[in-house]
Amino acid sequence: MDLESLVILGALAHSNISASVLPGSHYNTANNEINLTPIRTSDISLICNIPKETTRRKLEKLKKMGYVARNDKGLWQINREGIKDEIRALTKEMIKRLLKTAKTIETILKNS
Repeated sequence: MDLESLVILGALAHSNISASVLPGSHYNTANNEINLTPIRTSDISLICNIPKETTRRKLEKLKKMGYVARNDKGLWQINREGIKDEIRALTKEMIKRLLKTAKTIETILKNS
């Protein structure tokens, strides 16, 4: 999967859950309590700053791979069943690295 597709997938996932998961809230992912809010191709394109046609093509490829789905209104959302364990592990590792980087930046700022 190329970098733009990963960016699009991440933006789509974030947009899908942002209305359901408020900062500091608790939810039960085992029961899939998070409601997904589908989003338009043009909105994903705008969020990612990737041309609309490129975004559409990459979403179609992600759909063929099983990562995303399109509803009858043409809106996109993450396909919960399509997210494989490798992607979940990658996401966890990325979050760990992000938090480590944030802590390093915080230390640098405190010492400056």
